[in-house]
Amino acid sequence: MSNPAIGPEREAQLRRRALARLTGRIDPANPRANSAAALGVLYELASSPATAADALALLHEIQVHQVEVQLQDEELRRSLAELEDDLVRHIRLYDLAPTPVEAQP
Repeated sequence: MSNPAIGPEREAQLRRRALARLTGRIDPANPRANSAAALGVLYELASSPATAADALALLHEIQVHQVEVQLQDEELRRSLAELEDDLVRHIRLYDLAPTPVEAQP
């Protein structure tokens, strides 16, 4: 999801930095490979008894964030539909508004 407050270029830069920090490598052309790499890191954490609890906590946080993003997406789609309805209503009002008649001298 895009964040209009920071802009798409800055968001992409932040994503690349986060991915590099997480996996040690970047492949901006293949986002599925990046997701697979992140899941690989999570799997490695879950496989070790020393870090399994942290991995489960991280997985829970990811799931919570996923639900939050889905809820935000639903709200944005609802808002967009309302805005489109308002736009149509205003266009109709404008089209049906009486035109002022100029005074004849």
